Parts: sequence; C-alpha cells; structure tokens
Amino acid sequence: MTGLAAALGLLSRLPVRVQAWEPERAAMWLPAAAAALAAPVALAAWAAGELLPPSSAAAVTVAAWIAVTGALHLDGLADCADAALAPADRERRREILRDVHHGTFAVAAVGMVLLVKYGCLASMGPGNAAGAAAGAMAASRGMLPGIARAFPPLRAEGMGAAFRAGCTPMVSVLGAAAGFGISGLVLGPWESLPRGAPRRQPG
Repeated sequence: MTGLAAALGLLSRLPVRVQAWEPERAAMWLPAAAAALAAPVALAAWAAGELLPPSSAAAVTVAAWIAVTGALHLDGLADCADAALAPADRERRREILRDVHHGTFAVAAVGMVLLVKYGCLASMGPGNAAGAAAGAMAASRGMLPGIARAFPPLRAEGMGAAFRAGCTPMVSVLGAAAGFGISGLVLGPWESLPRGAPRRQPG
C-alpha cells in the first residue's frame, strides 16, 4: 500500500504516513487515489444539490473539491501559468516556478478554472453534478503519467523527475484507461439518481 499512500500524498494534503517518500511509486496508483478523493466530493455535490439552489450547490461542490485536494492542483496550475506565460527565458522560468508568490497569470488561470467548474456544475442536477465532479477527478489524474512522459521536467532531480521515473509506457496507458474507465462508471449511476423537485433561483 506504499504506492497508494504515495499517490494520496501527491494528490492531496491527507496525513498519509509512509516509511520513505517515493513519488515514482505513485504513478500506477493515481486512479485509485483519485477515486478515493472523488467520493466525498461527489457526495457533497449530490447532497448540496438536493438541499440548495443550483448556484449555491455548485459553490459548495467547488469548495469541497478544493478542501479534499488541499488546492494542490490549483497551486500547480498557478505556478505553471506564471512560468509558461511570462515573457522570460528558461532560467527565469525556473526561478518563477520556485517562487511561492503568484502573479497576474496565476490569478487569471485559477480564476478561469474555478469559474468554468462553477458554471458547469450550476447547470446540472444533483446526480449529474456528482458524477461529473467524480469523473473529472478520476480522468484527469489518470492522465498524469502520460502527461509526465510527454513533458520532461525542467530539473533532472526533484519530485517531478522522481515521479516521471515511475511513468512507464505501460503505466501511462493503464492509468489513462483506468481513469476514464472509472469516470464512465460513475457518470452512469449518478446520472440515474432521481432528482428532487425543481427549485427557483433566488431573485
């Protein structure tokens, strides 16, 4: 179970305990870790959708998504946006990635992603929103090994390089297949759940 613990540690801020931090062992366990993290988000989406108006339920779902993942995915997006979009050379981009402060590109990227998530979830019923949130988490995390192989890290050492070492072609293919497989499985059952009575938006 060290691989699963490493995957949970990579995708969230859960207090997992491992004897040694080995990011390379996390790659093949990413779909399973994503499924475990997606479960509470899906339940929050469904419960909020049954109890609150669609706009409020979408806000609760996005907040649960951030809480479960510890906003690690948003922090990574912010760093990448600042480094990739800044008019700078390669060395300066490395410095930007190491900087804990976020710039305009980071704020814009994170804001856009949150708006898209909120808008999509607000347009769905409770079952669809739950399935979509869980499916998106599983599919996106399952694709990480393939993405890591396609885009080598800037540094030859560090967590990124260690994680990429475990992203073999087989792991990349199986990870993507498992991620999309889990996504397909959760979309069907959640979509079939009965929806409560329609609610009027305030105002």
